[in-house]
Amino acid sequence: MDWLARNHRRHPRRKELMEKVSQRMFQLGLTPSPHQWTERLNEQLTPFVLMDPETQSIPWPGPASALSWLAGNFSTVILPAFSSASKAGAWEEHDEGLHNAGHWELAWIWREDECQAKWHPEVCRLVEDVQAIWPTREALLSARFSRMNPNTEVMEHTSATNQRIKIHCGVHNPSNVTMYIADKELTWRRGHCFLLDDSYGHRLATAATDEPRTILEIKIYHPDLAWADCLDDDGGLEERTPRSCDAGLGGGVSQTWERTALRSWNIHISQRDLRAHRRDSDLAAGGVVYGNGFMRLFSGSHLLCTGYFYAFKIDAVDDEHFPLDSLRDMSLAFGVSHLPGGHKLGIRSMYAYEIPGTILVGYGRHIVDSGEWFTQSAWDPKSLVVGDVVGVHINPLGDLVVWVNGEQVLRTVTSLTEGNRNELNPRRKALGPRRTLFPVIDLHGRVSAVTLLPEMSMPNLNLKARSKIREKDLNPLGFRGKKAVPVPGRSLPGLGKAVEQEPETLPGFHEL
Repeated sequence: MDWLARNHRRHPRRKELMEKVSQRMFQLGLTPSPHQWTERLNEQLTPFVLMDPETQSIPWPGPASALSWLAGNFSTVILPAFSSASKAGAWEEHDEGLHNAGHWELAWIWREDECQAKWHPEVCRLVEDVQAIWPTREALLSARFSRMNPNTEVMEHTSATNQRIKIHCGVHNPSNVTMYIADKELTWRRGHCFLLDDSYGHRLATAATDEPRTILEIKIYHPDLAWADCLDDDGGLEERTPRSCDAGLGGGVSQTWERTALRSWNIHISQRDLRAHRRDSDLAAGGVVYGNGFMRLFSGSHLLCTGYFYAFKIDAVDDEHFPLDSLRDMSLAFGVSHLPGGHKLGIRSMYAYEIPGTILVGYGRHIVDSGEWFTQSAWDPKSLVVGDVVGVHINPLGDLVVWVNGEQVLRTVTSLTEGNRNELNPRRKALGPRRTLFPVIDLHGRVSAVTLLPEMSMPNLNLKARSKIREKDLNPLGFRGKKAVPVPGRSLPGLGKAVEQEPETLPGFHEL
């Protein structure tokens, strides 16, 4: 198909022949669609041509929020960046040989894992934050402004694989230039963003009387690569999967505690980066520590329960400053975070519950889920003693399960919890959606030192029923029924969670 498009673009029957070949391939079962003739087709990935968040629901929470965030930052970040690119003379000719005639220009924002937009660094931070909430780890491939000038024609083509998709945001399109992709049409609108899979055949052209069309284009890995297998250049499974499937923001699966930006100021890391302890025993704040990568997925068919899991051992307790007979809530907190430890939203946190999107057990008999506080009576972390081994488990349904010395002590629903009864893909049905979660522990009280156990496996036991929890009236910020922080993957800073009223006017407000 590409050969016909590239070498016989002026042939009078080229379009008719391409349609007949594509239909025949589809009839023979060689392609899933007559419009999709990409070289490497990963059939595990959700197929789609075009997704418009205004007219349809985006099935992945992270990408849905990313589209909203990009649209919300159009006037303050994207439009000024476009102006800066023009002033800086950052435009260069599109050199992929896809346009037969005319002038197609690019201004690079992100390429080869680094910011190219020295003329407007804020736009780089915007696309980095999109990557931070994307389901697939290190998913961002490139970002650029694309300007197509009048009288330019782009031949019909597809990308090499459906494992990479695009985000398109309209910047300037006064002539309503339209792209034809599969059996759909895309006319870019100012400040409006779409998801599209360009492994489907697509083409576009501008007339001599059209004004230049400019868009923001982000190339990023398909969200389903967070759980699906990756295909190599020959269409086989990768033995060592590429960074889109296997590389974590902290260097892969958590094997140690992170020594650098991923810990708080009151934490010291030692013993081959496996042990973390609080530096100043009488200070409770600043004791947050992250794993240096994401949580490991246990998915063997021999397991009675599957999911994400990490474990740590209690090394020391502080009886001097936190005696057990007078202890209330100052014990220990641990759980999972959507964000890696070096993320800007969590660097200055004094306590783990201040980090957006964390799901924690601790601070007494509490569960903290993305800023909302709940109480439970099943288990209290103050019962932990030196030598106890604690396991943190996210099961396929999204429940958080706590194991102590191989015994289940707590199971609770979380904001990750979702039903998968109607899931068609058997692998995803058994394991739940593939997630990018990071271990996080807050040594804010009686437990003053822990050691990560990277080689420990999850207990091979059937899960018990869920524990009962109830929501607290007030969260630590003093707002009744209000989230303290936004939730990555469902909403982003400045979108949907901000309290626009004065705090004093909110029901339940009180000075802390």
